[in-house]
Amino acid sequence: MNKYNKDVLKAGINRMLEDGYTKISAHNLLTYSKTDVEVILSSLDEWEGRGIIKILKPYLDCRPDDQCIEVLRFIDQKSPIKGYMNWENE
Repeated sequence: MNKYNKDVLKAGINRMLEDGYTKISAHNLLTYSKTDVEVILSSLDEWEGRGIIKILKPYLDCRPDDQCIEVLRFIDQKSPIKGYMNWENE
């Protein structure tokens, strides 16, 4: 799995949550992952297992405009801006 693509996917999802969007479309997932379907599938499974997201519809069954996931909280961070307020140290 490409770690860079996973980091970009995570950043994109966190940014959408920061902007108030909790449901993410298949098109957005594909764009943020740099079209890396393997990254999408493995990341969504991991994050759902950790209780960060809820899969509304399996990614491979989604059309581009379908809402595939619901984001329940920021991924690997406590607030939207890294290093600000309640962020954990790296």
